Amino acid sequence: MGLGFEQAGFDVLVAVDADPQLAAIHKYNHPASRTICRDILGFGARAREELELGHAEIDVVLGGPPCQGFSVIGKRQFDDPRNDLVEAFAIAAVALRPRYVVMENVEGLALKPMRAHLDNAREILANAGYASADPFVADAADFGVPQRRRRVLLLAWLGSERALSAPVPTHASEERSTLRPMVTVNDAIGRLADQRRRASEYVRWLNDANEHLSATRLGAPEDLTGMGLTKHSRATVDRFAATPQGAEAGTGPDHGSFMSARPIHPSQPRVITVREAARLHGYPDWFQFHRTKWHSFRGIGNSVPPPMARAVAASVVAALQLNPRKAGSVGLGDAALLAHDPRQAADAFGVDPTKNVRRTRKRRHESDVQSAI
Repeated sequence: MGLGFEQAGFDVLVAVDADPQLAAIHKYNHPASRTICRDILGFGARAREELELGHAEIDVVLGGPPCQGFSVIGKRQFDDPRNDLVEAFAIAAVALRPRYVVMENVEGLALKPMRAHLDNAREILANAGYASADPFVADAADFGVPQRRRRVLLLAWLGSERALSAPVPTHASEERSTLRPMVTVNDAIGRLADQRRRASEYVRWLNDANEHLSATRLGAPEDLTGMGLTKHSRATVDRFAATPQGAEAGTGPDHGSFMSARPIHPSQPRVITVREAARLHGYPDWFQFHRTKWHSFRGIGNSVPPPMARAVAASVVAALQLNPRKAGSVGLGDAALLAHDPRQAADAFGVDPTKNVRRTRKRRHESDVQSAI
């Protein structure tokens, strides 16, 4: 989400994540931001002091509190302790006193009885002088992302500021529309056959300097990263090959029963690579992830597609009546950040490696279902 706001012209001062390995991915790719590995439940009304922001004036606080308890894909858990982070985010935002607040979450947050957390967050903001529009659902596909990904957005502003409007779609499926055509899976990964940087209209759009105002990253490798294939058993390969478009196939209990679902490649009997997942999420090719596939897919799956975040950020820019300029070039971070194991990542941020950042989530047996694109 921070990358999308940077692309719209914002300087991201501070980023917070409780997971050391995901924080490390952010720190590597955003060297100009200060990355903090903390749990926002501990911030409360002292968020400004905890983040050492002093008297800095803040235009917008943005975030996507962990949403597993609200997910319509998984088993919704009304008492999941991570649900409390929605209210904790609102409390921290109020303490930081920005002009605007933007929160995204899964579509399930708008459903009863999960809606109570969303209403509580709005009440916290309202009591602090913030107005807010009715939360609404936006689809990432309408903003140039080659997947259907519906998210609830909550937009709030101080009473003295201009009201925020819903982000304006940039893409549409109608043939006669003046917007860009919807991006397809083939547009994003159809030519991604090897590690060479193959040009495509989609990649050019993602990287167009006239479109995006983020800093150019120096030092990115010439070859694409995240291209390693997952090894499947012959039985799994045969199962994937026999799976028709739109159907599902599992890898079986002996290969990845506790792994999250990953899409099958549209034309090859395998799951997608990290780079393919990143492309399908709208990440530019310079953005790099953890060297372990599992952590890379966690980082991508937990994130907001940058083009969608950029469209939301554009609404904030319009309300602020700003005319931002493109940022200067910056180098990428220390490559060691992308190779840390959990303990090394915790040590890098000075946090206790024995603490479970997922709190009290119960580990349960789930089949490794793979959805075919």
